[in-house]
Amino acid sequence: MANNELSGILIVGALSKILKASKYSIRLLLIPETIGAIAYIKENYLNLKSNLIAGINLSCMGDDGPFTLIKSLNENTYIDNIIIRKLEKEKNKKVLSFLYRGSNERQFGCQNLNLPFVTVCRTRFGDYPEYHTSDDNLKLINEKKFKKVS
Repeated sequence: MANNELSGILIVGALSKILKASKYSIRLLLIPETIGAIAYIKENYLNLKSNLIAGINLSCMGDDGPFTLIKSLNENTYIDNIIIRKLEKEKNKKVLSFLYRGSNERQFGCQNLNLPFVTVCRTRFGDYPEYHTSDDNLKLINEKKFKKVS
């Protein structure tokens, strides 16, 4: 599960080293998919509802696929628009509706919460043949692909 599980963690680790102080607080969450998001939301819902400006779930970042945005439930939040602008520079890209959700954006963005949360990935989970197989291993990802992300 190198692309599906490990690649997002590697990108978050790299972000933790390059993010600079700003007037906004930034939280980098390393949580198990689904149950981790549900537990985090349960403990932090009121703070999230009143203070969250933008959330990005990173998954499947290490393959050769197109940069892909899975939009928020509203599909027109601040973070949707920022990522769409960033993707304009990419030749190989996809923008998908929230209807194609499947990772932690489901929990943060569900209709009961409706938090401004998107997923950014390369090939969307489930759309590459190695997904959830033993072939999703370190041969599928490499440092050169990660440097392209940053």
